[in-house]
Amino acid sequence: MDNIEDFLKFHRKKVGLTQNQVAKLVGVSRAFYSNIEGGRRRTPYEKIYQLAETLEVDVDTLLYFYAFKWRNWKGEEAL
Repeated sequence: MDNIEDFLKFHRKKVGLTQNQVAKLVGVSRAFYSNIEGGRRRTPYEKIYQLAETLEVDVDTLLYFYAFKWRNWKGEEAL
């Protein structure tokens, strides 16, 4: 997977959850989570651990994808 959008969608489907279910478990609206998964919004830092736990992924891996995605978006060199 090359980007955060594919990473989030893959792991959400892997654990068998809908966007609405993930949003409720993380504590955001479905529309907000849809924007996160679509790469239009960032996960609030206070929600990163909840999202990692919900998607059953290592928080370090999730943070790596965010760093890679947003550094590239800003035109900076990737990690």
